[in-house]
Amino acid sequence: MKRVAYYISDYGYGHATRNVAIIRALLRKRNDLEIVICHSYALEFLKQSFIGESRVFFRNLRTDVGYILKERSIEPNVKRLEAALSNHYKYKEPFIEREKLFYQEKGINAIITDISPLPIEAAFDAKIPSIGISNFTWHTAYQGLIQQSLLQLLQASYEKLSYFFAVACSKERHWGRVGNRNFGFYAREIDLNKVKAIREKVNPGHKKTLVFFGIGMKIDISINELSLWNTPNCEFIDPQMLILTCLM
Repeated sequence: MKRVAYYISDYGYGHATRNVAIIRALLRKRNDLEIVICHSYALEFLKQSFIGESRVFFRNLRTDVGYILKERSIEPNVKRLEAALSNHYKYKEPFIEREKLFYQEKGINAIITDISPLPIEAAFDAKIPSIGISNFTWHTAYQGLIQQSLLQLLQASYEKLSYFFAVACSKERHWGRVGNRNFGFYAREIDLNKVKAIREKVNPGHKKTLVFFGIGMKIDISINELSLWNTPNCEFIDPQMLILTCLM
């Protein structure tokens, strides 16, 4: 049996949902594969997504910093972000040693990351392959925002990737030391029964047009006063309500 440690960014639910699709596909294609999901923020959502799957295991682990925003705003709080990232890298060596021990104890053959940087360094030191899957890296996301010395730390991590698989809309460099590939859009398979359940919950009678309005699970701003909500013959779905209605 092959074992993969799969690190998923802790920034919101988007990384979690898109990697559910990949993990399900991997399990279908390989009967000899076990996956340990390493994540914290949306861990319960991930557990619900793999109920009954005996080859998926879960490890509560904070994987990266993501964005830190100003209160009631979508603008980054640069000072707090730099402080959090500095602290994250301050404990790089203990993190690497802990992960190497984890790889050894659990027989991990490779890691996949979307797109947490420090696990790449752990895999490099442990001499096991690492695969980055994303449309961006935090190195690119933070450019023009944080100081150069912190960007260099991120660059040093990503440069240790064995392979980089860029997905749709990526403008990243070829980070993979061994190989790089490009892929298009992908998504979880549609469960028509769950689609029907959501429609019945939020739009009984099917008299209105359903509109998904997503701003991100970690964006803390009030959108209750938007005039958009008064659009005639429309019913709006936000991510929180969608997840509570029907965990996928």
